[in-house]
Amino acid sequence: MVVYHLSQTKDTREYLGTIQAFFCLCSAVTLTSRAVQGLLTVELLPTIAMGALLMLASSQLAGRLVAKLDVTVVRTLTYVVIGLAGLYNAVISGMALMG
Repeated sequence: MVVYHLSQTKDTREYLGTIQAFFCLCSAVTLTSRAVQGLLTVELLPTIAMGALLMLASSQLAGRLVAKLDVTVVRTLTYVVIGLAGLYNAVISGMALMG
């Protein structure tokens, strides 16, 4: 989804807003689903609140950083991070298969 949104937006601010809205919606759906299934307990509420605060703070930080970056820099960094994550997953999966 990250690559799709990256390809469909014109500038870094539009990309950041789109991807933040996407992940916010996904988080809300996941949280609601877990609450309905009874997996969300009162003990988890402080952790959830901390996570929400950190997400808001990181969104503010990202907004300031992205405003200073060119769209090609953001695209390059995004592709590098996705590539490294894929490589990491391939190595971990390969190690798990080997024993």
